[in-house]
Amino acid sequence: KTTEDDVNILLAVYRVPEKGVDLVLTMNIPSQGSDIAESQRQLSEAKGVFDVAVKSLVIVNYDLFA
Repeated sequence: KTTEDDVNILLAVYRVPEKGVDLVLTMNIPSQGSDIAESQRQLSEAKGVFDVAVKSLVIVNYDLFA
């Protein structure tokens, strides 16, 4: 591919002080080029999904962190 893509990146960082690590959750949303209205609609929808993921993330097994 020879053209650049615009991508929106959503990022959440969770501190896990008990293990001395940070957990990062990201979501990449590609832009739909010249269709600005469609890109904004998709970004808004993705933000809603991301918000649910951010609020519902639960660490079940802390042993995954060394």
